[in-house]
Amino acid sequence: MSTISRRSFLKLAGVTAVATAGASMLTGCSLVKYVTIIPILNGEVIQGESLSVPLPGFIENYDWAFDMVMPIVKKKYANIPGFNEVQFELDKTFRDENNIPACRVFTDSETGKDMMYLAVKCNVINGTIAIRSTDGKYTKFISDVSLPDTLSELPKEYVQKLLDKEAANQPNCTITLADRADNCKVVKSFDGKSFNVDIYVDIKAK
Repeated sequence: MSTISRRSFLKLAGVTAVATAGASMLTGCSLVKYVTIIPILNGEVIQGESLSVPLPGFIENYDWAFDMVMPIVKKKYANIPGFNEVQFELDKTFRDENNIPACRVFTDSETGKDMMYLAVKCNVINGTIAIRSTDGKYTKFISDVSLPDTLSELPKEYVQKLLDKEAANQPNCTITLADRADNCKVVKSFDGKSFNVDIYVDIKAK
């Protein structure tokens, strides 16, 4: 057997909070073994995050176990602007340096433990936000910002938080969003893998 439904898996291995508590009863069964799952996001290991679960040992392909790492993966980007537009899916193209794919259990050569990569990809790109005064006298760059690639404009709430921080740093000035058609628009690079956003503001002394 090469595949198994999620419902069948829950019946067989009991990977729920209740079943995990009683996992000691399962370890005596030759069909079940503990596997350390390593979460991968957009090709990179999520550092400091892993989980150990009992899995049925006779399964070859664990594509259906995708949901196991979703709480970890979603936490990575939970606070980015436009998080509701982030789309997650199984990364079937993932291979590590030894050509080991995701969703396949392998034995680590150093520790002897059973391991498995669960690789996820999502439509998040990184870029730079520039806060610019309309008179050209002030510019501040905020680098390495993450956004979903479907976002065309920064959310107003997010922009206001940035302006509030600027106002706190310049207490002798009033900082307001400038009235421009191109303000806060997300401009993606030619290859679509990065972006730039200009936030134009009016800065006036109090």
